Amino acid sequence: MPGTNRISVEVHQSSLGNSDIVMGLKLESLATIPGENPSREFAANDEEWIELYNRSDRELDLSGWEVDGAIRY
Repeated sequence: MPGTNRISVEVHQSSLGNSDIVMGLKLESLATIPGENPSREFAANDEEWIELYNRSDRELDLSGWEVDGAIRY
């Protein structure tokens, strides 16, 4: 985004008495053409959907998870 931008983070020590602090950060940007609406192709579709993305190397158990409610326009 043009102008002043800020990334705020909160870090914690991994254990008491350990002075090491580790932080990983990845910032991704998508190039867009001014005036273009990248979500237009999705707006033409009446289906509602969400994407869950696991960026870790571990499997996550989604047992018992529920999605409730719908998007209202």
